[in-house]
Amino acid sequence: MNLRWISAVALLCLLAACAAANRESYAPSRGDGAVAAEAAASARPAPTAPRLGVAAAPRAPTQSGRAVANAAAERRVHYEGTIKLRATQPQRVLEQASDWVREAGGYVESLTAQRVILQIPAARFRPLYDRLLGLGEVLDKSLSARDVTEEFLDVELRLAQAKATRDRLLALVQKTDDRKEKLRLLREVERLSTEIELLETQMARLRSLIEYSRLTLNVEGRKAFEGHPARELRGFDWINALAAD
Repeated sequence: MNLRWISAVALLCLLAACAAANRESYAPSRGDGAVAAEAAASARPAPTAPRLGVAAAPRAPTQSGRAVANAAAERRVHYEGTIKLRATQPQRVLEQASDWVREAGGYVESLTAQRVILQIPAARFRPLYDRLLGLGEVLDKSLSARDVTEEFLDVELRLAQAKATRDRLLALVQKTDDRKEKLRLLREVERLSTEIELLETQMARLRSLIEYSRLTLNVEGRKAFEGHPARELRGFDWINALAAD
C-alpha cells in the first residue's frame, strides 16, 4: 500500500515537471533585431520640449549683404545754390564769405569785384548757406539738387569691367608666342587704357560733385545812406525858401 502511494506521487511529480518544461519551450524569444532597436532607442537623445514664447533668432546679414543694402540706400546728390545780396561794402562781404568757406574746408573757385563762386563740403553746405544770408540785404536766393547716383554707378561699373578686361589681355600677352596675336592684344590693351583714363576722369568729376556743393554769391553795392538825405532835408525846405527871398 505504501509502495503504490509512493509510486503515484513520483508519477505526479514527473508529469508536473514535464508540463513546466513545455511551457518554457513555447515562450517567444527576443531576436537580434529587437535588441538592436532597443539599444538604438536608448542611445537616441530625448527630444527637447519647445520653448514657448521664444521665436527663432533671425540670421544676421552677412557683410556682403550689408554692403549691397547700404549701396542701394545711399544716394549721391550734388547741391547748388545762388545768393544775391545788397551791401554797403561788397568786396568786404565777398572776402568774409571766402574766409568762412576756407575755414569749413572748402575753396574759392573764382572771384570778381561783385561775385564769388564757392565750393563747400556737402556736409557744411546748408549751415554756411544760411549764415551767408546774413551778410547783407537778400535780393534773391535759390537751391537745387541733382541726383547723380545712376551716373556714378554706371561709370563705376564700366571702369571696373574695363580694368578687369585689360588685366586678362595683359595676361594673354605674356602667354602667347604668336607675334600677330600679341600685336592685336596690345592694340586692344591700348584702347582699353584710353577708355580707362576717360572713365577715371568722369569718376573724379562725379566724386567732386558729390563731396562739394557749389554756391554762387553775387553782391551789389549800396551807398551808406542811400535815399535817407532827401528825406532828412525835406523838413528844411522853408530855409531854402528864405534864402531865395
